[in-house]
Formats: sequence, structure tokens, C-alpha cells
Amino acid sequence: MKHLKKLLFLIIILFPSLGKADEAPIQMHNFLFNTGLIAKAKIVSYTDHYYNLKILDVYRDDQTGAKVGDTIKIMNELNVIKSVQCVRRRTIEDGLTGVAFLGKSEERWGIGKFPLFLKERVTIRFGYEYCRISGNSAEIKTQIQEYFREFKMTNGKLIGQKTAKEVLKSNLGQLVLTQYSRLYMGHNKWKTYNKIRKKIHCGSEEYLLQD
Repeated sequence: MKHLKKLLFLIIILFPSLGKADEAPIQMHNFLFNTGLIAKAKIVSYTDHYYNLKILDVYRDDQTGAKVGDTIKIMNELNVIKSVQCVRRRTIEDGLTGVAFLGKSEERWGIGKFPLFLKERVTIRFGYEYCRISGNSAEIKTQIQEYFREFKMTNGKLIGQKTAKEVLKSNLGQLVLTQYSRLYMGHNKWKTYNKIRKKIHCGSEEYLLQD
């Protein structure tokens, strides 16, 4: 199962067609649960063939062993405007800071998303759900950690910890509420879905790849 997760993440990040607006974006839970490391990171150096990310804060680690202060090398060709890893050349050259969604195989690291901080705030978009979450580093970290406390994957199926009544009475963050709304929509419980959607204020937009 662990090797399968690595393979799925690398498939996600190595095929650029998955990131184009005319292709179906991956569902949020599949992307998040196949991501080994979510961290605030800064690009600290680069060559024509790779760039280095310094980990500033770990939001979630799924047994990669990465720590604050570690440097992670991402293979990259800078002779293209935008790499298959979804990080723009200008982002690399300017040494910008963002939220890195990373996966690790036996041979190398890969990056699936790298939304950037602007004036200490970052916006993370989820195309399949037509939604985005925004906040400073602490707020985003809280939402991501809450997400992985609230949900688990069992035999490839997403499971939520709360009943519909508990969700509606809760003060859950926007990321978790968005996932619950999709979960109940998938179960064809449209009344519950609509009630949860009324609690969501994360914004609805067309799928944009700004990372």
C-alpha cells in the first residue's frame, strides 16, 4: 500500500496533462492522501536541472521523516516556462515561499502543488471541488491537520469521523466542510449536502492552476 501511494503521487505530478484546465482535476481526497509531506517551504537555490526547497514548517508528514530545516532537492529543467512539477521558472529564480505538497519515491522527491505566500497569506485551490482555502501559515496548518484528524482512507474509501448532525453543529474549518459536502453528495444525500454547503464560505471559482 505504501509503494502504491508513492506511485499514485508520482503519476499525478509527472503527467502535466493532469494540471491543464481542459483536463479533469483530481479529487481533493485522492490528492491529499497520496501526498507524503505538506510543508511551508522556501526555494533556496537552483541549477538548470534542479532546485532546493528548505522546509520552514511541517504541516503533515506521512512517514517521510522530513524535519524543519531539511533541504529537499527537486529535479527540474529550467529551459521550459513551467515544469511538469507545476512550479514556474520565475518562482524558482525568485526563491519564493509556498505550501509544498510533496511525494517521495525510493529515488527522488516530486512536487504536486506549490501555492505561494503573498503578504504572509496563501490561497490553495482544489479544482475538482471548485473551491479554495486561504489564510496565513498557522491557519492553513490548522486546517490541514484538522483534515487528517477528521478523515481516513479505508480500502480506498474516504471515511469521515462525524455524523451529518455533528458536522452541522460543528465549527469545522472550510477544508473539512468542503470534503464533507462532497462526501454526502457522493452518497446522494442532497438535503444534507445543501445544509453543509451553507456553512462553507471558501469561495467557488473556475479551476485555475496558479501554483
